[in-house]
Order: sequence, then structure tokens, then C-alpha cells
Amino acid sequence: MLFYLATPPSLFEPIIERIGSVGLLDESAEAWRRVIIEKPFGRDLESARALNRRILTVLQESQIYRIDHYLGKETVQPREGISLQFEAKVPGPRVQLGTVKMDFCYADYFGQSPSTGYETLLYDCMVGDATLFHRADIVEAGWKIVAPVLDAWQVGAAPVSEYAAGSWGPADADALLVRDGRAWHDPLA
Repeated sequence: MLFYLATPPSLFEPIIERIGSVGLLDESAEAWRRVIIEKPFGRDLESARALNRRILTVLQESQIYRIDHYLGKETVQPREGISLQFEAKVPGPRVQLGTVKMDFCYADYFGQSPSTGYETLLYDCMVGDATLFHRADIVEAGWKIVAPVLDAWQVGAAPVSEYAAGSWGPADADALLVRDGRAWHDPLA
């Protein structure tokens, strides 16, 4: 049995407790019971730890599938693939370089629509493959890294460089390289 919680985070704990209180999380009948918890998992390190402690009173870690749908995404853009361009020596006695272009497009080779990230993750959960899901320690480690950054942004100690969607990024990224005498490579230039 699979329960998928795509609810406000404040409801994760009460829902799991109620499902558990009526015996629907009991695996003693040799049938698996799993709960997918859609992120965000907590608001910060302490709330994530508290949530982990509370749900682990009802569930075993092996029953909990904390989802990060970006990890399970398959390619979905219309021309998803990769293009490489490089220089190679032209055969012959002269040292001469020629441009080689290599293109790979999923649709050209596989001719099918990829599954969505959710299809992949739901299937993985049903077969017990937790590879693309986060354990409690991973969630907590993530909060340990991200929380100081969020705190700094909140008080204005770490300004965020904004940039237009579809652009090459903020001017600050260019300045970062320029100060060392470098520049980004623009393949369209």
C-alpha cells in the first residue's frame, strides 16, 4: 500500500499518525506499506529533525520515501539531447584543424516520449528502490548547508544577483571571472 502526501508540510505528521493509528502502516502481514512525502521537508534544520523524530515513531525509515522530484525527472524538452563541437586534426601531412559537430537527440534515437519524473519515482517506490529518495540524514545534512545561506539572505548579508530568464546569468558572474583575467565562453558568439 502506498500513501502519497502532497500536502502542506504542517499536515505530514498528523496524516501519518492517523494512518498509523488505524493499522494501515503495519507490515506484519508480509505486505509493504510506504509513504511518499513531497518536499519541503521542514522549514529549517530543527523542524526537519523534529518531523523526522515524530514520523519515525510511526514508520520505519525503510517505509519513508522523501521525494525530490527534480532527482527523478527524465528528459522532457522537445529537443532534449546534447550537442558538442570541437576541433580535430584533418587527416593528412599538414597540421590543420577542422570543426567537428556531434549532435544527439533522444527523439531521433529512441522515438518515444520519456516518462515523467513522477512516474519514475512512483514506480521506484512501489518496487522498493529508494535510490532517488532522501533518507533522514540526507535531509538534515541539506538543511545544515542551506540554512546559513537562507539566514544570510534574510538579513541582507548575502545579496542575490538577479538576471533575466533565458540570459547567460547575472553581470556579477562575468565580473567574478574578469577580475582574474578570464571570461565565459559564449558558444553562440
